[in-house]
Amino acid sequence: MIGKKIFLTAAVFAILIIPMTSAVNIDKISDNKYQNYLSDPPEWASNYFYGVVGLTNQNGQPEDYKGITVGYCQNDFKGRFAGVIAENDEKTPKLFIGGKIAGPFLIGVIGNISTEKYAGMVGIGFRNETHFYYRLMGIVGPTFYIAGKYHPIK
Repeated sequence: MIGKKIFLTAAVFAILIIPMTSAVNIDKISDNKYQNYLSDPPEWASNYFYGVVGLTNQNGQPEDYKGITVGYCQNDFKGRFAGVIAENDEKTPKLFIGGKIAGPFLIGVIGNISTEKYAGMVGIGFRNETHFYYRLMGIVGPTFYIAGKYHPIK
């Protein structure tokens, strides 16, 4: 009985979340644009990630991305992650993001680097061997998404 519930939950999740990623063409993301945001990786990191951040519409579909995100993650985007968010062509990031990922769930914080104000966030999404997509939300404010790629640290 429990196995059937898990299977049904996974099927519903796949039907609802996976089609949303078609609006975000993450295969066009270039590794080169993000290199100047990366510094020495923390000891816990085994991968680095880069991608885009944007808002979702009222139906939960991703809109055009508003910024880029870059950072480090653990165990193929399972476990801990930490990074920054910058507007499309800015050289200096304005926001930080970090937290933990367990299965399809993400819990963490997002905050302003200069004011050091932050807010909690939760998300649901997926990852495969190279890509990730999560819808993120807080107690108040808009729902947004983060989508991208991750690679082993060389």
